[in-house]
Amino acid sequence: MQAGDIKYVDTDGNNIINNADKMIIGNPNPDLFGCVYTSLSYKNFELSALLNYSLGNDAFNFVRSKTEAMSTYSNQSVTVLDRWTTSNTGADMPRAVFGDPTGNTVFSDRWIEDGSYLRLKQVTLSYNMPAWAGIYKGLVLYITATNLFTFTGYKGYDPEFMYLNSPFYMGVDYGLMPQTRSFIVGLKLDL
Repeated sequence: MQAGDIKYVDTDGNNIINNADKMIIGNPNPDLFGCVYTSLSYKNFELSALLNYSLGNDAFNFVRSKTEAMSTYSNQSVTVLDRWTTSNTGADMPRAVFGDPTGNTVFSDRWIEDGSYLRLKQVTLSYNMPAWAGIYKGLVLYITATNLFTFTGYKGYDPEFMYLNSPFYMGVDYGLMPQTRSFIVGLKLDL
């Protein structure tokens, strides 16, 4: 170990860092999750919104563990520019060492993040035009936005991820494509 290396906790107090010092970290199960739907109407206008949320779940940011490893020639995140160096001794990120001989990239709570989020999943504004001269019974003009905003402290692409439908992969973010933001403009005609 040298200056700029990660300092691991000696949990059993024997002054040796080994497998006996490992402990369970993180919990992918949220303390609270769900969604809220609301709808407001005024005259011929209607505004509806769907929000979903997850609170208290931990996530293993696998992508960050690879792009901040600094142990190979692979592409790295711009955040590694603020790593430990002799002129930047107050950095939170360890020094760059090819091959990682001191274990700076070992799985640890360094890669565990709060995966809590609040997302405006869908919002729709519509206008209901009344029937007109027997030509149509109803006409609705609407615009819908999906995945408009996500409020989170999570550093990964998307806090609402699911790699595989297996309990062994819960809370592991392998960097899947984030959910896209989309806008739909439509017309619903009732003849």
